[in-house]
Amino acid sequence: MVLGASAICIKDLLAVAVGAGLWADWHRGVYATGIGETRWISLADGTTIELNAQSRIRVRLTRREREVDLLQGQALFKVSRNPARPFVVHSGPAQITDLGTEFDVYRRHTDTVVTVIEGRVAVRSGLAPNPVTSLPPPQVITAGEQADLMPQASPRPIHADVAVATAWTRQQLVFSSAPLSEVVEQYNLYHVSGEFSATDSAALVAFLRAQPLGVALAEFARTRDLQLIYHSEVVGDRRTKGAVGDFTPEQELEQLLRGTGLTYRYLSDMAVTIVPIASSGGAAQSRRPAGIDRSADVGDPRYGAQSRLVRPESSS
Repeated sequence: MVLGASAICIKDLLAVAVGAGLWADWHRGVYATGIGETRWISLADGTTIELNAQSRIRVRLTRREREVDLLQGQALFKVSRNPARPFVVHSGPAQITDLGTEFDVYRRHTDTVVTVIEGRVAVRSGLAPNPVTSLPPPQVITAGEQADLMPQASPRPIHADVAVATAWTRQQLVFSSAPLSEVVEQYNLYHVSGEFSATDSAALVAFLRAQPLGVALAEFARTRDLQLIYHSEVVGDRRTKGAVGDFTPEQELEQLLRGTGLTYRYLSDMAVTIVPIASSGGAAQSRRPAGIDRSADVGDPRYGAQSRLVRPESSS
């Protein structure tokens, strides 16, 4: 099964960490990211490396050369040009030599995909076609091109959709006619779980477009003059399809809760609780009650294990 074009924001699934490279005659450093984490690394020579989730590199710097082993995952390199100290990336048998540029390297199970954003790189698959044949010369690929480096095959540059290849740096995943296995592999990087039919691509796309309900409720509280109070286990890992359009606060909240098995009830003119439909006694209370003291103390979830309160930002 393949999926049509689809873009999914993963902004709320990512955590960002920052690391720094240290200079020495021989610098050895291993940098890694976990599930749902990206990392930005600055080397002393001015080069920066951005790691995607579940990626791992080893950096080796000397006065004569700069080498990086991409042991797992994906990385974006912005290399500080220095012809006297070549910058080489190894991805299994594949080798990528910088010629003053910005490029993305994605190590997959059986191949490595190199995409050039700016400048040029020289690439080679790393293995000769047969034991008696010498390695072919490196293939130069330029900005806007991509090469799939496979063992015992000469790389063939093709036109690249750079925006798609680097979407992960903008906290997005973009799929276009991608096989289901590729979609699942990418989403496993961010630890998203769910159930859907293996033969229903539309259901899968709808699931991927959805977002955690807790995240949506937090954003709702920040933009509306309302307080939300609910037990964390009530929301759990539920997801919402969101609310797009010009809605009143009550209409927007109803859209966010649609299909989740939850509804809302007013506690005061400025405080709303989220509860299961079965325990609410019916439909949502669709308007604010009048004459209720809005200054009632509703507590702070940081000091209570069972409740969660999201307060809207002050307008002052």
